[in-house]
Amino acid sequence: MINKFNNYSKENNLNITLHFNYYSRINSTNNVGDYESQLDILFNRHSPKYDIIFYDNIFSRRYGPHLLNLKELLPNEHINLYSDNILSKTSLYKDKLVGLPVIIDSTVLYYNHELLNKYNKTIPKTWDELLNTSKYILKEEHKANNTNVVGYNGLFSYTETGTCSIYEFIYSFRNSINEPFPEITSPEAIKALTMIKRIKDEISSDDIFQMDEQFTLDRIYEGNFIFLKLWYYAYIDQYKFTVLPGDKEGISGSIIGGYNVGINKYIDEAKRNAAITAYSYITSKEMQKDFVMDFGIVSGIFSLYNDEEICSKWDCSFFRNLQFTTRPTSKSNDYISYSKTIRDYVYQFLYGDKSESEVLNEIDNITKVFDLTLNTSDSIIILLLVILSIILSTIMLLSLTILYIKKYASDFKIFPKLFWFMVVFGSLLSIISPFLRLGEAKIIKCKIEPLLISIGFFFNYLSYIYMLIIYFPIKNKISQWVELHKHLFILLSIVVLALIISFDLVIPYDIDQIIVSNNKKYHKCVINNQFGHTIDYLKKAFYIIITIILNVAIFIEWNIKELNKETRLLIYEESENINKLLKIQRDVKESSYINSNSISSSSKENSNISYKILNLHFKETFNRRSSSDEEKAITISITISK
Repeated sequence: MINKFNNYSKENNLNITLHFNYYSRINSTNNVGDYESQLDILFNRHSPKYDIIFYDNIFSRRYGPHLLNLKELLPNEHINLYSDNILSKTSLYKDKLVGLPVIIDSTVLYYNHELLNKYNKTIPKTWDELLNTSKYILKEEHKANNTNVVGYNGLFSYTETGTCSIYEFIYSFRNSINEPFPEITSPEAIKALTMIKRIKDEISSDDIFQMDEQFTLDRIYEGNFIFLKLWYYAYIDQYKFTVLPGDKEGISGSIIGGYNVGINKYIDEAKRNAAITAYSYITSKEMQKDFVMDFGIVSGIFSLYNDEEICSKWDCSFFRNLQFTTRPTSKSNDYISYSKTIRDYVYQFLYGDKSESEVLNEIDNITKVFDLTLNTSDSIIILLLVILSIILSTIMLLSLTILYIKKYASDFKIFPKLFWFMVVFGSLLSIISPFLRLGEAKIIKCKIEPLLISIGFFFNYLSYIYMLIIYFPIKNKISQWVELHKHLFILLSIVVLALIISFDLVIPYDIDQIIVSNNKKYHKCVINNQFGHTIDYLKKAFYIIITIILNVAIFIEWNIKELNKETRLLIYEESENINKLLKIQRDVKESSYINSNSISSSSKENSNISYKILNLHFKETFNRRSSSDEEKAITISITISK
C-alpha cells in the first residue's frame, strides 16, 4: 500500500511521501500497554505527529473527536463506494464520518467436510441442524474410540472475542433478515442464550467454550473437529468454511471486526491537504481490489464481489451472504469495561446458575438510565407515598376550619389566622417537593425542588419568628412595630424570601448519572462550578443564623407563661428540623432522581418537618381544651418517622 502510493506520487509529481510507523512491543515504551493507549496519549496532547491513523473499528467513538469529518473532505462518489451498512456500524461519531474500513474481520463457520461426507451429513443452515449433526457424528466417533473430537468450540472466551460471539449469536436469532439487532431483553435474545447453553452442554463443554483462537487454530490444523467458529483467514485452505448458522434458514450473523483509517485533526493545513490526497488513494476502489486479490480480505466495498476477476479467485457468494452486526460500541465511552461487564453477566448464565432473563436485564441496566414513575417496579412504594401525602395534605387543609369554630377560636390566638394559613402552606410545599423527582430529570426540576423547600421552610418558621418577636419579655420598639404592622412585617419577610429564592435560581446545576446498589443508573442533580457551591454555602450559613437567632429568642422567652408549651416543643422541633432541612438540601443536590428510597427518605423528612410543626399547636390546644372541660382527650398528631 505505502510503496504503491509513493510510486504513484512520484509518477504524478505530487511531492508527497508516506512513511509507515508500525507499532509493536519492540518499538514501544514500557509505559504504554497497547496501541490504543498510545493513541490516547497522542490525541490528548493534540499531537500532530501522525497524519493518517489506523485504528480498531470498535474505537470510532473513542477517537472520533480527534479525527476529521471525511464527509467534508472526500467527494460523495468516493464515500458511496463503501457499504452504508458497514459505515453506519463502524465509522460514525455523532453523525460524522471519521474513518473508512481498510480491512474487515468476520467470523465464519469452519466445517470438517471429511466427517460430513463420511456420515452423509450436509452443511448446517440453522443452529438446530448444527446441534443435531454434531450429536450424531460425536456419538459415532466415540463408538470408534475417537473421544477427542470437538463438536463445536463456541469461542465464548473471557476476551473481547467472547463479546463478539455473544452479539453475533443473538443477531442470528432475529425473525427476518432485514430486522435490526433484537432488543437485549427480547424473547429472541433469551432464545439465543438458551441455544448457546444447549450447544455447550450437549456437544461441547465449559472448557472448550472458554478456549481462545489459538486453541481453535490448533484443532483446525489437527483436523479433529466437526464444526469450529473462527475469524475468516484466507490462508486456511485445509478445511472449508461458510457463514454461521441462524435460528432460521437464511438468517445468519457475523460480527464486524477489522481496522479503519482516519485523518488526524491536529495536523496543519499543508499536511492536511497532503493527507487527504494520500488517504483518497489508499481507500480507493483500486487499492481495495488489490487487497482482495492479493490477500482475500473482506472489503467494505461490496461491489468488488461482483468483479469477475475477483470471483474467479475467491468465493464471492460467501462474501455477499455475510450478514454483519456490530458490538455495542456506542453504548459507553469506556467500551472495554462495558464489554467485559457484558461477558461477566452472560457467563453467569452460560457457566453459572443465573437465568437468561436475569443476566439480560442486568446487561440492559448497565446503560439504561431509569426515571422514577408510578409505573416502575418501585411504583408501589412511590404510589403509597403519593396517596399518603394527599391524605395528610387534605387533613391539614381541613384542620384550618377549626380556626373558625368559636369553641376553639380562643385557643389559637397565639398566631393570627393568616399565620396559621402560612404554616399550612409551607407544610404543603415541603410535602410535595420530593415528588418533583418523578419523571424525566431536568435542570428546571433541580432548581425548583430546593426552591420549594426554602419557601416551605420560610412560611413554616415565619409564624414562630413573629410569635417570639411580639412576646419578647423586654419592651422594645421592634416588637411593638411588628405587632402593629404584621402585614408589613410579612411583606418585608417576603423580600427576604425573594433573596433566598434568588440564591436557588442562580445556582447552576447539571444532570449527572449515578449507579446505585442494584446496579441501576439514575439521574442526580449536581452543582457544576465553584460559584454554585459558594451560593449554596451562603444559603446554609443563612439557615444556621436563623437557627441561632431562634435558639436565643427561645432561651430568653423560656418562662413566658403564654408560650410555656410552645417554646419547649419548638426548641426540639426547631433544632431537629433545621438539621433535616440541611440534609434535604444536600439530598436534592447529591441524590436527586436516584431511586424510590430517595423520594421516600426526603418525603419522610419533609413530612416530619411539616406535620410536626403544624400539629404541635393543634395537639397542645386540644389537650388543654379537653383537660379543662374534663372531656376525653382528642389528640391530632400526624407524623411519619424516619
